[in-house]
Amino acid sequence: MNAVRLVHVVDDDDDVRHSLRALLEAYEFAVHDYESGRFFLAKAVLNRPSCVLADVNMPDMGGLELLARMRAHNLTMPAILFSGRVDGTLRQRGTQLGALAVLEKPVDDETLLLVIEGALDLD
Repeated sequence: MNAVRLVHVVDDDDDVRHSLRALLEAYEFAVHDYESGRFFLAKAVLNRPSCVLADVNMPDMGGLELLARMRAHNLTMPAILFSGRVDGTLRQRGTQLGALAVLEKPVDDETLLLVIEGALDLD
């Protein structure tokens, strides 16, 4: 596979970011990680094909607000949200903002990889 498949990981937990990076790089994804939604919006180079994987619960700016800001600025990059606690309301809010999936932590590796592959196939 010659195309670079880039995943932007946004999570305030260093261990989660490093774990996701290790998993995704083992499957030959390029990974850029960010400790906050604000840092992602300020620093990300939004290459294609790419997707964003963002935690819902972060101080300062959570995944829902990040996704709302992305959409307000016409950033249509596929997005996947994840959280330690997912309910129908969170899934509905994520879907309304255009999230492809709202996953509950801990996310099964196989499920996560399938969702990311699907997100990148949209580009």
